[in-house]
Amino acid sequence: MDVKAIKMRAKQALSLCDLFDEERVEEVIFNLLKNETFSVLKRMGTDPDHQSEEEFDKIKFVVLGAIREAYEELVENSLHKRIIDQFHKAFWDLLTEDLQQVPPKTDHLLTLLQEVKQRINCLTPNNIKMHKEMDEAIDIPYFEHLFSHQVFNGEMLIGTINFLLVDRLKRLIAPVDDEEYDLWHKEVIQQLKTVPLPPYHQIVPDVLRKVYYWIEKIERGIQSFRQ
Repeated sequence: MDVKAIKMRAKQALSLCDLFDEERVEEVIFNLLKNETFSVLKRMGTDPDHQSEEEFDKIKFVVLGAIREAYEELVENSLHKRIIDQFHKAFWDLLTEDLQQVPPKTDHLLTLLQEVKQRINCLTPNNIKMHKEMDEAIDIPYFEHLFSHQVFNGEMLIGTINFLLVDRLKRLIAPVDDEEYDLWHKEVIQQLKTVPLPPYHQIVPDVLRKVYYWIEKIERGIQSFRQ
């Protein structure tokens, strides 16, 4: 009996339904149990009508165990994703609220920019020149000074975003992602050309959220390549 194959088919079937719809899940599990059990008996060349009740129950028990594992793993992953999604939403909502204040509260933003710098630099650990350029383009103490005196303007924002999007991330993404990246970059530039420039809280959170998305994608690509 190929328990791994049963588990894989169970995952495929269960992934097509709402895992938190108990009635639907129960129906899918019932059908899986019936179909997989009879498939096992068929591969064994056994007639279900002539199979002993004890042997039949043993097979059902193993099949049900594989289905249960598949269901539990899917639920765990689904719950984890929901929790992560909710956390991310709260995270970016907080940044938006900070930037909506008058004057804008920028502690959170500066922390994120510092992390972005560090993570991008870690993608090119031996390129001292690029690190220096990054430090000059995203000078956190200088930004903090500008924000505290309320003199950070739209031109500076556009320059910072262009540096991150065009000069840095564009160099690091995989060629296979060029089309997706270029489309997003075009949308951002279009938004930055709006006159008057939209308030920071309408631009910065969305741009930074996507910057994090690309950094994480690049990191995963590097990790997969090393493996």
